[in-house]
Amino acid sequence: MQCVSSIVALDLLKPRLAIKDEDSYILLVSATKQSMIVNYRDKASTFMYDFSDGAAAVLLSNVDGKYEVLESSIITDGRFSNVVYQRLGERFINDYNQGYLLQVNRNEDFNKSFEEISLRNFLYVIKNALERSGLTINDVDYFAILHMKRSFHDRILRELGVSSDKSIYLENYGHMQAVDPFLSLWLAEQSGKVRKGSIIVLVAAGTGWTWGATVLQRVK
Repeated sequence: MQCVSSIVALDLLKPRLAIKDEDSYILLVSATKQSMIVNYRDKASTFMYDFSDGAAAVLLSNVDGKYEVLESSIITDGRFSNVVYQRLGERFINDYNQGYLLQVNRNEDFNKSFEEISLRNFLYVIKNALERSGLTINDVDYFAILHMKRSFHDRILRELGVSSDKSIYLENYGHMQAVDPFLSLWLAEQSGKVRKGSIIVLVAAGTGWTWGATVLQRVK
């Protein structure tokens, strides 16, 4: 699940945060050095050339906090599970790609159909997470979307019927796996796009392939 794992983690941890008779503090940490395992000589890997390194830490609590975690939606489609993979038995051993490199098997079926399948799944998890939270697209103030090619990012917003100012394209950071949604939310805070009462949707997808969305509301 890689790039969507922070959203999966939020969904798994939410029941723990719902416990009323004990205080819970959870440190959710995401980190990646995946730029070191991309094969830049492989043309099939061009969609990974903007992979970058980074980390984020988020403190969750049922005692006090800036956001309330509402509902999530996660969907997995295994038809393309063999598109990006690590060879069996290989391990990352040191810097400069002296260990394993990600293998990419982009067949014709993937090239023709994957974008439409991905779009459909992105739209589904966003709308489904909002529906589970008792909300609609019109209630959302900000979409924290992971880094992807700009044209696809813009297409998701168009299909949702929302303006581009309700999201930030992470052009200055590259793609940092599960870090992206939290980075996007942090940037939205810095730019004043998110304030008390705002509804936010964290949006991501990862090789496997899994798509996920989590709804947050800023409460303070």
